Amino acid sequence: MTEEPEKLESLGDYDILRTAASGGMGIVYKARQRSLGRVVALKVIREDIARRSEYRERFLREARLAASVDHPHVVSVYDAGEADSRLFLAMQWIDGEDLGRMIERFGWLSPERAVLIAVQLAGALDAVHSVGLVHRDVKPANVLLREVGAKDHAYLTDFGVAKTSEASERLTQTGALVGTAGYLSPEQITGREPDPRSDVYALGCVFFVAITGQPPFRAENETALRWAHVNEPRPTASDARPQLGTRYDEFLATALALDPEQRFASGSAFATALGHVHRGPDDPATQILSAPTRAATAVRNPTPPANASTPPAHTPPPYAGHDQTPLPPAPPQPRRSGNPLALILLGVALAGLAVGALAIGGVFTANRTRTQTITAAAHHGTSAAGPAKPPAPAAPPRAGLSACDQNISAGPGTSCPFAENVFRAYAADYKSGGERSSDMVNATSAVTSKPYSMTCTTDGVRVDCSGANNAYVTFPLHAVEVY
Repeated sequence: MTEEPEKLESLGDYDILRTAASGGMGIVYKARQRSLGRVVALKVIREDIARRSEYRERFLREARLAASVDHPHVVSVYDAGEADSRLFLAMQWIDGEDLGRMIERFGWLSPERAVLIAVQLAGALDAVHSVGLVHRDVKPANVLLREVGAKDHAYLTDFGVAKTSEASERLTQTGALVGTAGYLSPEQITGREPDPRSDVYALGCVFFVAITGQPPFRAENETALRWAHVNEPRPTASDARPQLGTRYDEFLATALALDPEQRFASGSAFATALGHVHRGPDDPATQILSAPTRAATAVRNPTPPANASTPPAHTPPPYAGHDQTPLPPAPPQPRRSGNPLALILLGVALAGLAVGALAIGGVFTANRTRTQTITAAAHHGTSAAGPAKPPAPAAPPRAGLSACDQNISAGPGTSCPFAENVFRAYAADYKSGGERSSDMVNATSAVTSKPYSMTCTTDGVRVDCSGANNAYVTFPLHAVEVY
């Protein structure tokens, strides 16, 4: 039975406005900081947990680490300490709705919306992991959403159970688990030490719920649910919601693999792979997927608990704006030519294109000043940027890309130095003005000493930049956000 939230009127420098949420570790209040006059989310740790000296020391140490995380999709930690013999954590207050409530209202989210939120959270996890923390309780209720620029903006919150990845101590009594059963990784359930891949597993569960409207594993109680996470075959989105087709099944098999070694190694790898499968086989990022794609199998197959029966799938009711139209099946994989001579001739043709575009493909330096007026794109490598309207860029190529690094890819005839500088120019523009659906950036060729323009568009997952002479650069928006 859930305890009645404690009624506090104030704590230290904070006046309590109302109770916002309560959980196993403590209570979150909406509060006002008197000294600065700002509204905060004030998490007060339960007294029975806070009085343990080993927890108190780790809580304050990890709070300092959490406060060092600076990422647009992570709730900022303002303050942490002890007041009136109570441990507290003051965080950014977000006026929005948590993802769990949104899914309850809508039943499920459209693929576009679910992918956008998952990619944002993947970047947030990378930021958290970069300071040595493991969140350990990634779930829909710990994801806050508000609308920014007519799009969902997700925030990862609740660092009350985060722990350093090197720590060997436990946050709770021996035998207790920190986290929520429906999102715990198999290694957490079996008593092994969690690491960043445990958070990636939980994020895979969150994406599964968002896109299908039901959790990956279902059972009548927590014991049976934990058993399912460790022993049941990995679920597929196509079984839970057939309208999705099979396009996300292989991705989810990797994200929810039993063995952490078989999962995506980072949030960045998770986001890149998800963007690829969402966009289909023509996604230019094919060659930079950085995780194995085979599904893991159960490590053992004992008899399940008697109460581990799976209830029938729930079909959410329709609502205004719900995507009732079945999604198209995943696009077919392109056929490979069986003629080796044709492949050789194609390689020769691409090499010719690369030589012809050498003027654009030289060593470039980024122009980090935002272009306020459209400048003329280079045409055949001879025209400098000016006030004239550029010619319509050629359709960006979708084959023959070169992977410059784990994020950036360049089209045929476009050099990696140029691609990297287009990325830097876009990132600088993004940082100064925020995400736009369409933008133009300039880069200057070290060979010609002239500026050239690239038109960049984003669907919220990837950024595609194209210019004259078939110049083409692509990279995930996630990489821009953490640059």
